[in-house]
Amino acid sequence: MPLGNGNIIYKEDSSYLMSYIGGQFVFSFQRLPFSFGILSQDCAVLLERQHFLVTNDDIVLHDGTNAKSIVNERDRNWIFDQLEVGGKTHSFAFQYRSRGEVWFCFPTTGGTVPDLACIWNKERDSITFRDLPHVRSVAYTPSMRLSSDDTWDGDASTTWASETSQVWDEPQFVNIEERVLFLNNDDG
Repeated sequence: MPLGNGNIIYKEDSSYLMSYIGGQFVFSFQRLPFSFGILSQDCAVLLERQHFLVTNDDIVLHDGTNAKSIVNERDRNWIFDQLEVGGKTHSFAFQYRSRGEVWFCFPTTGGTVPDLACIWNKERDSITFRDLPHVRSVAYTPSMRLSSDDTWDGDASTTWASETSQVWDEPQFVNIEERVLFLNNDDG
């Protein structure tokens, strides 16, 4: 995952910086000064110049040099007591940009798919929790805000080729906000 001028490679119990050096060796690899790795492959999120990272026993922000836990001890203990160790490979984290949040979704004891989210609000630096409907993954979708008179069939006499009164990059077409869809495959 990119960070600054390099990429961070996560293992379960360690983290490495991969930097381009060119020449015969192309890249150099340097172990980061942390004693942690990543919980599962989808448990890191790039946030500008930092990574939000779920480790095997904490949730941290780090810049490749410094790391800080973003959850207090009580919440941290509760999260990792709830986490179903056998289902940790189904855990994932994602950034919900329009809300200024990062979500860590994980299966709780006895489960195999994420049914609980630990939500970190970047602006308030606060944690909250939310039940999930057995989420397998998330998808982002744009959602345009249109006025009630904006319909696809509102002007039957106009064709795409003859439309000259509006340009696609005008404000009414770029007023898009991000939506997150939670996906599952439950039959119930």
